[in-house]
Amino acid sequence: MAAEGEGSPVELYVYDLTHGLAALLSPSILGRQVAGVWHTAVVVFGREYFYGSGGITQCAPVSRLQRSLAP
Repeated sequence: MAAEGEGSPVELYVYDLTHGLAALLSPSILGRQVAGVWHTAVVVFGREYFYGSGGITQCAPVSRLQRSLAP
């Protein structure tokens, strides 16, 4: 945790949960192009926070090597 008055870094994660498969397969499945199935999260204090069907959830942050960034 940061010392008083210093603040803590906050990161916004936006990545495609399908790792490009939605863009590849969506025309044949949906009949139109879909760029991705996007996941967004805020990372602060070493935890990734996101909203899901059960409300706000937290987990260990996904590695930068494991996610695809939105263009």
